[in-house]
Amino acid sequence: MRKVLIVIFLLYLLTMLTSCLIKPVVLTLSAIPQGGGTVAGTGVYLKGDYITITADATECFMFIGWYDVENDSLVSLDREYAFAIQKSQNLAAKFEKAFLEVDFLLLGSNIAGCKYDVKIKVNGRVTKIDFQDRDEISFPKSEVFPDETGWIRFSEFYTNPGVEETTILAYAGNTRVSYCTFSIEQKP
Repeated sequence: MRKVLIVIFLLYLLTMLTSCLIKPVVLTLSAIPQGGGTVAGTGVYLKGDYITITADATECFMFIGWYDVENDSLVSLDREYAFAIQKSQNLAAKFEKAFLEVDFLLLGSNIAGCKYDVKIKVNGRVTKIDFQDRDEISFPKSEVFPDETGWIRFSEFYTNPGVEETTILAYAGNTRVSYCTFSIEQKP
């Protein structure tokens, strides 16, 4: 019986010592700018825990990267970032607007629909755009690419009658990075 008590005491002592040696670490997450997106994964962890943090851009914004707030250095470009936490950290998910300027100018309308002159200025990270509701528009028929200054212009954007908004999808390469819904002017 004495040996069992000694073993139990030693196990208890070992547990107490290791719990004192393994200190918790705090992970604080934020979004910059505040309305640019949401973050998940803030919490208290044990050193060495393998964790995953996520950043989701809000409409019209795109995720740029995870940054260490202390020295503003890039930590990861992955929206879902998994790592073994080693120390308390303060990380920020940075977001930027995907669409800088969007203008739909009504050129004319008839029973078949409306024709617009369209000007779109996109973030320099956006390599192409597309339109989500292809059944509501008749041109353009496929994705559109910005020029070297980030502008996309075309004077033959047609919609079906009654279409009052359109959702534009932004891509970096073949990865969709943002979407934004815009009202379309219906009267000259």
